[in-house]
Amino acid sequence: MKFLTNISNESSHLAWFNYQPDRVKAFLQRNRLDGFELIFHGHYSVDVFPKESITGIHLSFWPMWLDFWQEDRDELMRQFDCLDDIESFYGGLRKEVLISRYQKELEKAKELKASYVVFHVSHVQMEHIFMRDYTYNDREVTEAAAELVNEAFGTDDAGILLLFENLWWPGLTFKDPGIAADFFNMVKYPRKGFMFDVGHLMATNHKLRQEEEAVDYILETIERLGSLGREIKGIHLNKSFCGEYLKLDHRSRKEKLLGIEGIWNRYMEACAHIGQIDQHLPFEHPCIQKVIEEIKPEFVVYEFLTRSLEELEKLITVQNKALDRR
Repeated sequence: MKFLTNISNESSHLAWFNYQPDRVKAFLQRNRLDGFELIFHGHYSVDVFPKESITGIHLSFWPMWLDFWQEDRDELMRQFDCLDDIESFYGGLRKEVLISRYQKELEKAKELKASYVVFHVSHVQMEHIFMRDYTYNDREVTEAAAELVNEAFGTDDAGILLLFENLWWPGLTFKDPGIAADFFNMVKYPRKGFMFDVGHLMATNHKLRQEEEAVDYILETIERLGSLGREIKGIHLNKSFCGEYLKLDHRSRKEKLLGIEGIWNRYMEACAHIGQIDQHLPFEHPCIQKVIEEIKPEFVVYEFLTRSLEELEKLITVQNKALDRR
């Protein structure tokens, strides 16, 4: 079992270590970590990361991608201001750019000798995140995602695990084991599994208020998955108690977003709302150990959102203590 934390190779994160590999090594040793799950930005260097410290790669994710994949130009023009915004957001105007991006990222993962890559199985339009009035259901999203995955990753074993991550939006949520199983069986790539995001699962239950309740809910979900639960190869470990926030009336925020010009400005407004849901905080109660013991994953990823190395290390310390890794 490897213990990791998330990081990106964006310049602000590299600056945490003063661009020095020795400082990265010291950080890993100090925090009892085996390496990183990297969110890869192609135009930044990865030289600061010591050899073999990059264990996983988080693949690109466009929250609203399904209309682009289906080449529904009318719907895209409704969501975006112009063709230039569509091209800026996706990197092109044809769905083949998604296939190409994932294929290039898989090649980069092979070059870096990563053990796994992570693919989000979800779709949501920005305006729908506030009132949860979604366009597509779980099955429609997972079927389209399987189609994209098969086009991008094919049937040959690249020697890297392809792990599918759950979210709380339509797609792979783990609330319906049948949909999860059908999706998994549709994927033709042979070396596959799940990256079980604990915080994302918690966002599907608005009644949770205590960590013990959350752990019970997580374990019940795993039990319902049955034999499919054995395909969980990794865990994104973090908590999110967002039930009270989601109970609020967010219609004014939706109207505000619709009035903002420019896709990237709207995207940043949406991200502020998402951050209130997906909080990325560490577990503090040792009951979380039950989840690790039940799943026995190959990878445990401390996935936090922080603004400094000092803040990150504080959260890692809290998580290590809860797991009795001191």
